[in-house]
Amino acid sequence: MALIYLLLALISFLPCFVITFALSVLLRPRYTIKPLRLTLLSGLLALVSGFVFNVELDGGLLSFPVAVSLLSGIWAMLLLGGAGLYQAFSRRKVILPGR
Repeated sequence: MALIYLLLALISFLPCFVITFALSVLLRPRYTIKPLRLTLLSGLLALVSGFVFNVELDGGLLSFPVAVSLLSGIWAMLLLGGAGLYQAFSRRKVILPGR
């Protein structure tokens, strides 16, 4: 049974991977994004947040991939925004007044 959940979770991570891979190709010269690492991190955060919030799924086993896919997409967008802000501010040279 756990193998079925793992397989469904991996299938539900595919949309998140496609989004992060497309963004890594489009933003390659300016930002560095590792799609597999970001997908796994957002997927793990989606699973953890699903267990923490105790998501009750009415559809049973077949509604699990939809919930994980939605949560991993939300986490991926939050992580991409945070990574973009971090890289934008870390590459910018801040000139302090008086120096």
